[in-house]
Amino acid sequence: MAIDFPASPSANDSHTVGTTTWTYNGTYWARSANTAKFTAADAVPSNPSLGDLWYESDTGKAFIYYDSTWAEIGHASDGQTFQVGDTAPSTGNAGDIWYESDTGKTFIYYDSAWVEIGHASDGQSFNVGDTVPDSPTAGDIWFESDSGGAYIYYADGSSSQWVELGHSVSGVNVNIDGGVSSTNFGGMFALDGG
Repeated sequence: MAIDFPASPSANDSHTVGTTTWTYNGTYWARSANTAKFTAADAVPSNPSLGDLWYESDTGKAFIYYDSTWAEIGHASDGQTFQVGDTAPSTGNAGDIWYESDTGKTFIYYDSAWVEIGHASDGQSFNVGDTVPDSPTAGDIWFESDSGGAYIYYADGSSSQWVELGHSVSGVNVNIDGGVSSTNFGGMFALDGG
């Protein structure tokens, strides 16, 4: 479903489709109602709230704040690396990932060689940073590193803007037969075995 955003929005304008509301911040449309924080740091974040996410950058582990504690939700295999560059790394271990930044191709190190596993469309770029990328084109992706938000540059013929790609919804509960329940925190489900 294409979203028909207003052509000339002003800062703080909102646009609602169904039950989802976006707010224009003067640069891009951001999905509203996400109160969970995302932190990427070596140290444990202070004053966390239920559902906050923390990426421990020195170990590659990801955590969600749940039941007054940081619960690990996954991390890369021990020793696995993720590298970005225009040329292939000279060495690798099975399962290492390399993103070739000049072409948008992604590779995994397998059987002593870098094997392509996919790439972005020609001309599409992937940006990481806490400021809006310069000169975007339709389809570009931007990961806003200070908030954890992901955006796509969307053009509908009459306007262009950054639109948030999905968002987390806190407090969605699912009960499963047998006494197991789950709660969605920041897009991740925490399971409770009863």
